[in-house]
Amino acid sequence: MRAFQLVAWQKPPELREVPVPEPGPGQILVKVGGAGACHSDLHLMERPAPKRPIKIPFTLGHENAGWVEKIGAGATGFASG
Repeated sequence: MRAFQLVAWQKPPELREVPVPEPGPGQILVKVGGAGACHSDLHLMERPAPKRPIKIPFTLGHENAGWVEKIGAGATGFASG
């Protein structure tokens, strides 16, 4: 799958291929149909490296819409699709 990732502080993000995660116990996997970057993503991209470490690469975009692709063991209240 593709992800828009911050790979270095104060550098442009990159569209990269990353592995599709597997949902763990009690989790679901959402296949994202659309994602948006918001102003907080811009602030993160432009800031110098923080004193408290943030692990990079860091996937940007948290305003997402999609559907349930997979359901992990023990996850309830969801259906695929």
